[in-house]
This record gives sequence, C-alpha cells and structure tokens, in this order.
Amino acid sequence: EIIRSFPSMKTLYVSGEESEQQVASRLRRLKINNGNLRICCENKWENIQSYLESKKPELFILDSIQTTYSEEEQSAPGSLSQVREVTYKLMNEVKARNITCIVIGQITKDGGIAGPKMLEHMVDTVVYIEGEKESQMRIFRTIKNRYGMTNEIGLFEMQAEGLRPMHSLTELDQEEYKSGMYGCVLTSVVEGSRTLPVEVQSLVSKYEQALPKKNCEGIDHSKLNMFTAVIEKYLGIKLSGRDVFLNVTGGMKMRGGDNDLCVVMSLLSSLDEINVPSNSMFVGEVGLTGEVRSISNIQERINCCVRMGVKIIVMPEGNRRKLKGSNPLDVIGIKRVEELYKLLKETCA
Repeated sequence: EIIRSFPSMKTLYVSGEESEQQVASRLRRLKINNGNLRICCENKWENIQSYLESKKPELFILDSIQTTYSEEEQSAPGSLSQVREVTYKLMNEVKARNITCIVIGQITKDGGIAGPKMLEHMVDTVVYIEGEKESQMRIFRTIKNRYGMTNEIGLFEMQAEGLRPMHSLTELDQEEYKSGMYGCVLTSVVEGSRTLPVEVQSLVSKYEQALPKKNCEGIDHSKLNMFTAVIEKYLGIKLSGRDVFLNVTGGMKMRGGDNDLCVVMSLLSSLDEINVPSNSMFVGEVGLTGEVRSISNIQERINCCVRMGVKIIVMPEGNRRKLKGSNPLDVIGIKRVEELYKLLKETCA
C-alpha cells in the first residue's frame, strides 16, 4: 500500500527469506509495477549496507531482522547477539542517511517479538498485525509510537490483490450473527476512535474426563475463571464440573472490563440453552461481588447499536440513569448479575 500510495518514492526491499523470483511473483499477483522499487535478496549486513549507499533509497524495508547477520559477530543468524548487533548498525545507518526504515520481525508462539527486548526499545514505532488464520480480517495495532497515539487500530481485509482498508466490522458480522444460537451474544469494543461490534461465543457442556477444560480466545484466562466463580457464588450454578469454552470472534481481544456483562450472559445462555435475541447488545463491567459497574463511552456504544440495527441494549443501571434526551433503543439497566440471569430466564426464554 505504501508503494501504491507513493509511486515516486525510491524504495529498497531486501528479502532474506525469499528469492527474487518469489518476490517478483508476489508483486505480479498484487499488480504492483513501479520503476522506483528495487529488490534484492541478501542476508549479510555488510552487503546490505553497500546497497543503501549505492541505491540511496527514501524507504528501506528489511524482511526480516532475524535472517540478517553481520560478519563482525560470530554467532548464528537470529541469535540474540546478531539481532542486537544488526539492529544497532541499521539504526545508525538509516538515521545518518535520513532513510525511513521498516523492519519486519518474527514473533514467538506467545505473540511477542522474537529476539531481545532491546529491539522494541530502539525503534520508534512497534506495530503488530493480528488476526485469526481462518479470518480474512487483519488488525494493525500500535503498541509503541514516539510520535503519536497508540490507542488507534487499523482494520484491513485480505484480498487477492493485497490488504484493503475496512471502515467497520458491520458488514462482516451482521449476516452471520442473525442466526441467534444460544451462547452467542453481541457487545461492542472501543478501540481509539472506533467502536466495533464483536460477537462472543460460549460452549458450556458436561465433561467426560477427570479434569474439566476451560479454554478461551480473546480474553485473559484469569478473567474466565473469575466469571465462573462469580456465577457459582451469586447464582448458585456449579460450573467447576463442566467444560467451558469461550471465543471472541474475528480475532478481536477484549482487554478491559467493559464487556464482562456480555461474557457472563454468553456463559449463562449456553448453560441453559436459551437463545439471546440477535437484536440485543450487552455492555458493562462485572465486579467480584456480583455488581454491574458503570463504564465509559456509553454514547459511542449506543451509536454502534444503531448502525448494527440493534434494538435493545443492556447496560449498567448507573449508565442508564445518566442518559439524556430521547433514545432510539430500548435501554435496560441492571445492577447485579442476579438481574441478568432473571432477564435471561424471563425475557429470552
């Protein structure tokens, strides 16, 4: 996308993992034909440095830092010392020549950048590309930015001609979510200036092995344990002897507590096999004492409901009391998880 947007910019792309033929084949598939783009396949830093001196690019892309090595360091490529040495030399070189540099790094199984933590400290910006393998959606998330905010995200969809920007998730989720199966509940996640609809899916079933399983994707595992404990304590429902699986669809991650109410409703819906209406959304934080606490950005979440065609929003009573003026939605305020369970039994059943 950078090359398409700035065709006159001199760009040098160095690949340490693919041959020139493989890179050229990828460029043809993406329909990129730019005379200012130079490609070379090289792993040795001293040769890459010579390319930078002779080609004088405005943009330099290195893919990847783990495959690049320097002759002055005797360890193998990808080792901690090699990554540290090459990164230090690369930083000094591009700053001296006033070159914009994009360094592509591999990640570990835990999702962190492979190599020394110093790599993140030396660069100006760290961008993660997130998304499930089965999904075409990719999320660009900035976790460090010396020159701007880090709470904004970019949404892209993988297509045959490359990544294409997305304005919202509405068109992806709306048709699939209309099924209204039990355990499926809609909520909204605030990411910077975006408010995105997200579906939470749960499966609560009897276990047949000695130890029940509790797996989750998109939320912290400790949060899932907290929710099951709250349900057992204040609703008298035993979940300790059941398998519990929870998934936040689309590869999204819920980091705060604004969506706790949705997760609890999803678990209860799957447990009792009661469908939650697809035209409803649940937002709110659940505390350890079973209370439902107020959250921020409530008007943005209401606007998200309107865009999605949602008719009912369930929120903390504290937020409902503070709403001003007329509202296009049916707003339900609750104070405790007992009220949420009663709502499921009486309204959704």
